[in-house]
Amino acid sequence: MIELGRLAASDERAIREFNARLSAGGEVFQLPGTLAELATPSAPGPALWTEAWVAREDQAVRGGFLLKHEWLLTPQQRIEVGNFQLPLSEGIIDRRYAMVGLNIVHHAIKQLGPLYCLGMGSLSRPLPRLLQRLEWRVEEVPFYFLVLRGARFARNIRILRTRKRNRVALDLLGMSGIASLGALGWRVARWATGRGAAGAGIQLRPVAAFDRSSDEIQARCRPEYQGFLDRGQEALAIKFPAGDPRFHRYMVSEGGRDVGWLIATVTRLKDHKQFGDLTLATIVDGLVPKSLLRPALDQLVGHLRRLDADLIVSNQSDSAWCAALRRSMFRRGPSNFVLARSPAFLPEAPLGAIHMNRGDGDGPINL
Repeated sequence: MIELGRLAASDERAIREFNARLSAGGEVFQLPGTLAELATPSAPGPALWTEAWVAREDQAVRGGFLLKHEWLLTPQQRIEVGNFQLPLSEGIIDRRYAMVGLNIVHHAIKQLGPLYCLGMGSLSRPLPRLLQRLEWRVEEVPFYFLVLRGARFARNIRILRTRKRNRVALDLLGMSGIASLGALGWRVARWATGRGAAGAGIQLRPVAAFDRSSDEIQARCRPEYQGFLDRGQEALAIKFPAGDPRFHRYMVSEGGRDVGWLIATVTRLKDHKQFGDLTLATIVDGLVPKSLLRPALDQLVGHLRRLDADLIVSNQSDSAWCAALRRSMFRRGPSNFVLARSPAFLPEAPLGAIHMNRGDGDGPINL
């Protein structure tokens, strides 16, 4: 008989054996063997924390999942929700345990009704398909990109170079210099549309960490957003630790007053399967008044360009963020970033009313 219970120290060896069986079957994900391996606190109290569950059969582990507890903020409510993470089942490799995955989902819902999953690779993967059958709302989070250095992009974008015809066209663009016109077009469009526009006094200031002003920004922005996960000082310090060199943090100010913030990463890739040797920047997260999104994003693009980014990408669900990215010359591409919401998670809200991005869920683990 299989029983679900919270991860205990005595499970470590059984989890190692479970992970080894899954790895031998081709699964790349692994359950953490101890609470110390979790990326967040593992006990209630902080702004967000994570508990780990395992499915036991006698002395063996046959599955498990993580449940990150956090707060969903709407203009009127503060709701405890769960991020359903890393659901793994031995049913992936052994059909005798095919029901473990379903039992895991039902058990997670019993712990906390409003749940969400984020990431998952594509709508065709097993987990989003299972969640759809359980009447979860499953949708792709829009993906946007902006090419800053066209010649390097043309040479390195492997995801577009799989066919000979595409390779020839991209090589011609790179050699001719036409590919670099995209960056020039962005600068011209920014100059032309930015003159006299609202938000012309917006400035970005790099910071090492976010202080208490992030709580004030959250309180002021909250009425504008139908729903977003806690982005106060304590939550941000857990999600984006001050000592992590990947994160470039910026305060957004208007007239000398801090009104928002943005976080980006800049990664110098080497032989990446999709992006080759590009320097990839990602707009990870942010909280900015919607009327100031366009000028704030324009400023951020300038900062990332000075950090030698070749390509900037971002996944954003909120329709105002998507519109601001388009006005800043970003183009929409195919998305592999999927949001699934249980029936109790903002059931009436469309995707475009919810502010979610790569800063949510597991966080920017692959950036």
